[in-house]
Amino acid sequence: MGRFFPYTLHPISVGECLHVKRDELLIRKPAPISKHEREALWRYGGFPEPFLQANQEFYNRWKLLQMEQLFWEDLRDLTRIQDLDQIEMLARLLQNQVGQLTSYSYIANTVRVSVDTIRRWIATLESLYFCFTIRPWYKNVARSLRKEPKYYLWD
Repeated sequence: MGRFFPYTLHPISVGECLHVKRDELLIRKPAPISKHEREALWRYGGFPEPFLQANQEFYNRWKLLQMEQLFWEDLRDLTRIQDLDQIEMLARLLQNQVGQLTSYSYIANTVRVSVDTIRRWIATLESLYFCFTIRPWYKNVARSLRKEPKYYLWD
């Protein structure tokens, strides 16, 4: 009773901005989108509500609500993490360090938890589609394992 099937909703893609009809093929040749749609996609992100509204005030409220629900409801309900303030601080640090090499020891000192805890929390944030990891690649496997990954946010 009361169960549901979870699914992943990714942001709108450029192909979806082109108003693809249901009976058309989804894989088509690249086509330009309008300047207005490109700017809206860049400014408001790819999630349907803020993209379709194209209003900065609405986007700010939506973004705040999204972060609040992620940290104070989803994390609390889906994990056994008790330190929600600290994981929210971790998320803010990741937002400020997007695309940079990640120093786990610096983040652990800032958030005041262990390095292993930071790694677990980042894995949890990845599982909730807050961020994703890009690991370095080298022909020398040992070197690629020593290098720190970079983190990027979904939106």
